[in-house]
Amino acid sequence: MSLRQKRKLESRQLLIDAGFTLRQQKQSFSNISLRELTREVGLAPTAFYRHFKDMSELGAEMVQEASNCLHQLIPAIRTGLQHHTGSASQQSLAVFFLQVDANKERWEFLIGERWGGNAFVSMLLRREFEVFEQQLKLFLAEFDEFANLKGDVLSGFVDLLVNLFCAWGITWLSQVNLEEELQTQKRLELMQKAGRQIKLLFKGVTHC
Repeated sequence: MSLRQKRKLESRQLLIDAGFTLRQQKQSFSNISLRELTREVGLAPTAFYRHFKDMSELGAEMVQEASNCLHQLIPAIRTGLQHHTGSASQQSLAVFFLQVDANKERWEFLIGERWGGNAFVSMLLRREFEVFEQQLKLFLAEFDEFANLKGDVLSGFVDLLVNLFCAWGITWLSQVNLEEELQTQKRLELMQKAGRQIKLLFKGVTHC
């Protein structure tokens, strides 16, 4: 790769990263202007078009990058399923929340833009969630507890599970500005609550 190509890729990634940062600040992808975006990374507005046709194309790239976070859920779920213990479920949740902390802006984008904001971005995100849920169903079908479930039961379970992870993730992120002691307390309470919820959900579906 030439130095010019490398710099172009770096500039492109800077614009994507700035999109996530500004989306977090503005609370919606729709509120970000092209000028704000390029100013954030120190580029002229015209430089944007060397990388993206328009803001919608940038949004599509952000969807692709953020959706990688969804696939990080499967290893966490695998841990709980393989060990069938309360400690394993807590370990799964701990892995998930660590991933949320490591990708705050992308998780906020995933959850916040899924049902609102920019219509084009929301449509792409819903498609990504649908693809992920299909992959999750195939993954779960490898386990005895789920192999014989009716399709509609498994689909309902997966839908609930993904929505729960999103709810836990956004609640976790909403506590980021709390004082350290209060944040620790609230996050511990959330992990305990999530542990109870996931235990009830798994117990319920395996008795259908």
